[in-house]
Amino acid sequence: MRQLVEAKRRAGRDVPFINWRYILFRWNDGDQEMNLARVVADEIGVDRLCWETTDHPETAFSRRFAPGTPDHEAIRREIWDDNNLGNAIPGAMPRARIDVRQPEGQPLAARCTHPLNIDTRVSNLSTRAFAAQASYGRRLVRLGAQLCDDGGLVVDRDYARAWLPSALDPGASLDVPIEIVAPSEPGRYALKFDLVSEGIDWFEACGSPTVSAPLLVS
Repeated sequence: MRQLVEAKRRAGRDVPFINWRYILFRWNDGDQEMNLARVVADEIGVDRLCWETTDHPETAFSRRFAPGTPDHEAIRREIWDDNNLGNAIPGAMPRARIDVRQPEGQPLAARCTHPLNIDTRVSNLSTRAFAAQASYGRRLVRLGAQLCDDGGLVVDRDYARAWLPSALDPGASLDVPIEIVAPSEPGRYALKFDLVSEGIDWFEACGSPTVSAPLLVS
């Protein structure tokens, strides 16, 4: 694995994406073994470390992390089958904060089928940069706005997108404007904002917080 990471670095490429799937058995599911895997994955430079649970062989699979146990729930976002972004390397799990700038105490407002520009500020709460359109790489990140009804049920998950103006470094923040086109039917709606790693998954899938704003369409 180390040789593969080094060859990738020498080539200056972002592929292959190197994912270490650590299968949990009774002999390697202790805190010491799992923490060592986290350290080694970080030191080697793999892109992702995730856990994999199994129910076989009968005498070998991890009882500690059987589905439904508290320990399983504690690492659920880091398990291979849970989502496509979860990462057990400390700080590598995608995390973001999105602040929506709107009139205090007032909903966003737009006329039917008219565009509405919304100002947001996105902060990277993880230890890895979010790649933007102008960045080198394939795992590009965009800001997404999902259209929801007044009760919060998602109506259109791919309602609107906005590119990050540049790569977003760990701990940094960027102003990211996003334009939506208001629905054709008047009424009360909501917009849910999240980041999406295009072609892979929404950040919400691995536990990153989203933010919602009411939308009044007239």
